[in-house]
Amino acid sequence: MDPSTRILIGVVASVIVLVVVAITLPRLIDQEEATYPPNTPEGTVQRYLKAVSDEDTDTAFALLTEENTTACMEDELRDRLRYSSLDRYRVRLGEVEETDAETVTVTVRATWIREPGLFEFPDDRDSSEHDFELRRSVDGFWLIAESEWPTGLKNIRDDYCEDEPAP
Repeated sequence: MDPSTRILIGVVASVIVLVVVAITLPRLIDQEEATYPPNTPEGTVQRYLKAVSDEDTDTAFALLTEENTTACMEDELRDRLRYSSLDRYRVRLGEVEETDAETVTVTVRATWIREPGLFEFPDDRDSSEHDFELRRSVDGFWLIAESEWPTGLKNIRDDYCEDEPAP
């Protein structure tokens, strides 16, 4: 076999190996998210995001603090759940930062998975971090007080339901 043919075969084989690694490595790194105990800040955020993904307004609403449970908030949340599909997102729970004994912030990383296009790899993605502020209720459960993503609680409260008093 001629030396130039061997070099060409080596280059082609190397390119094939690199493409296979580029496609499979992200899938190997993305392991299944752990399931957190329900009465932990992480478990509350995990259940809330699952409820949003499943368009389960009742469960999502039950995980919110009192100021987020007005009739206006429930109606607006129900509308937003219809349009806030999380099917194209992979969500990872990150840091939990304790402000005090009754308040914590849970950070999540949401990665939007794009459909492969002509010039994109199948695992082309965009990521962003989002904070969920949780407060401990009088019965000891963690409830979501603030979250800008995926439903925009503060935006709903301030822009749509500002005149409605909390229960």
